[in-house]
Amino acid sequence: MTSSFPIPPAARSRGLIAPAVVATILLVSMAIPSLPPSSARAETPTRVYYSDLTRDAVPDPAFADSRYKTRRDVLPGVVGPETWVEHFIREGTVIETLTYNDLTYGVVIKKRDGTAQYWAVNDDMKTYALSGGESPAGWTIKNPPSYDQIITKVKQLNNAKRFDDVITYITEVTRDSGVETAELYFFRGIAYDQIEEFAYAKSDYKKAISIEPANADAYFNLGTIYSIEGDHAQAITCFERYLELYPTDPRAEEIRKYINSYK
Repeated sequence: MTSSFPIPPAARSRGLIAPAVVATILLVSMAIPSLPPSSARAETPTRVYYSDLTRDAVPDPAFADSRYKTRRDVLPGVVGPETWVEHFIREGTVIETLTYNDLTYGVVIKKRDGTAQYWAVNDDMKTYALSGGESPAGWTIKNPPSYDQIITKVKQLNNAKRFDDVITYITEVTRDSGVETAELYFFRGIAYDQIEEFAYAKSDYKKAISIEPANADAYFNLGTIYSIEGDHAQAITCFERYLELYPTDPRAEEIRKYINSYK
């Protein structure tokens, strides 16, 4: 018996994957760094080089597929390129380097105990001095968005088919704000799904299900990936659970045909 499965990604999840357009709710608006006088930046004569601060650091695996370089917008109305943030890790310590106009003006070292060090570039533009345990002026996130704003931006990026940006954005949100929801993992799963990074997509759909066991759409998309990969037993398990949660889906008969064809 034949089946039209797998259903193309754009047709999945009852319209939640509808590709559409752009988003610009600022997740993080970072001010163009106006560096304070060197005397204010460092009460110690210690000067270290960039290589000293980042020695033995590697791209942070939380930013999959070398997406360790992300972009944060400057304040509204300011003309100029964005601040680039490169994310590294070293023995559990997170390191972020902040670059504007090709100048790495700051390095943030986030330690396991929750504290952070902020290193600001000195006037020689080559070495860095410890600024203390709090973010210097212009480094802090301005007006962090509400969860509704986050989801709005995610949907806009998704609808615009900017799937790499969806992945980067959600990864930053979950890291920087600690917000982790089934909805965010589901949308990041969709983004990975659309660029055919199926291993990452499956992982995120499973995370969504672990947070929200009744997430029918995550079961459906996960089952579709398994069907694409030829793992029909796993696909059937997901589709049967999906039909338990959403028995009135107009595609229910087609889904049952698929299930029966591989049982």
